[in-house]
Amino acid sequence: MERLTKTGFNYDSGFVASRLQSWAIARALKKLSAYEDSGLTPERVAELAEAERDGRLVVLPCKVGGRCHTLRIAEETTIKSGIVEDILLLVKADSGEAMIMTRRNTFRSHAGAKAALAKMQEGG
Repeated sequence: MERLTKTGFNYDSGFVASRLQSWAIARALKKLSAYEDSGLTPERVAELAEAERDGRLVVLPCKVGGRCHTLRIAEETTIKSGIVEDILLLVKADSGEAMIMTRRNTFRSHAGAKAALAKMQEGG
């Protein structure tokens, strides 16, 4: 998408507002500039908004390749630290079964999971 605002431009300045004859336009330009700075496409923003409405959006405390620290609770509670190699999500299904979800084995649709299973069984 073509950028409509200037990078690093101060849309809060009185000069801009007086030139545009409206603080509302200056505020709208500031918001548009922040959106453009994010690098997200309108489709990605819509996808994230839908995931948030559905309760599927999770902000993780770390990323793959980053360092994380966690409490290990045993007889003596200690802090464990390390570089993240993968992120797993433990989900309890309504069947009572626990499923470990990773970015490699989790799909949004049954059809997607079925296609991946077929590919694995073919040796691909």
